[in-house]
Amino acid sequence: SVLCIDDDTELLKILARKLSLDGYAIRTAFNRQTIVAELQKRPPPHLILLEVVLPDISGFDLLQKLRQHPRLCSIPVIMLTGHVTPESVLHGMANGADGYVSKPFQFEALGFKSVIGRTRTAPAVATERLRFGLVSCSSYAHGFFNAYAFLAKRADIDAVLHLGDYIYEEDDQA
Repeated sequence: SVLCIDDDTELLKILARKLSLDGYAIRTAFNRQTIVAELQKRPPPHLILLEVVLPDISGFDLLQKLRQHPRLCSIPVIMLTGHVTPESVLHGMANGADGYVSKPFQFEALGFKSVIGRTRTAPAVATERLRFGLVSCSSYAHGFFNAYAFLAKRADIDAVLHLGDYIYEEDDQA
């Protein structure tokens, strides 16, 4: 199993869904209490994905505690963060992390990779107009982010502005 530790519960849902679709058994934790509860369960996880910035414990401190624990010390730990600096990577790796992954993640589905970090600068010359596409919170259950695909195909839009940072998953099966 994979234990995903992050205080962003929406991201935990996305990670759990993606990894479970890939065949992994997923466990999640988002604060000190849920982390302790998950780490006390038997059997221990085979892998831990650990956010560096947590509300009530540092991911680095938790990594250090894991490496000192007789039963948990050999579990591979991959650090996750959106705040990647050379110093934080070195700190994590020096303290026993097995890997370091920066957020946002890039996923592959149906033969396509998600696009991240693609930007384009507005023309330097004066323009009469710029057309913007506005997007906000997305629902995984209502079309695999089809609004983004629709906007990406339009040639008349100069920029897309994302107004929210959460992606909602809803269970419409009930």
